[in-house]
Amino acid sequence: MANKPSRSGAVRKTKKGPLKGSGGQGRQALEGKKPTPKAEDRPYHPAGKRKLAKDRYEAASAGANRGRDERAERSPAPRSAPP
Repeated sequence: MANKPSRSGAVRKTKKGPLKGSGGQGRQALEGKKPTPKAEDRPYHPAGKRKLAKDRYEAASAGANRGRDERAERSPAPRSAPP
């Protein structure tokens, strides 16, 4: 059996000082969380998915319209009899 005295003294529940062997860097190294981004900026949020889908849709429709405009501006070569 261990030889313990009957009154061992006060037992501290918290450690407020620097951690052993860390040079006191343990608490300073903890980094807080950043603010939560808006729902539209989160790709996993339903609002963010809606925004991405809308952007894709607008990009696709802009590309389709641009193709039509280029074809309309170019006039076809005149179809005359071969020389």
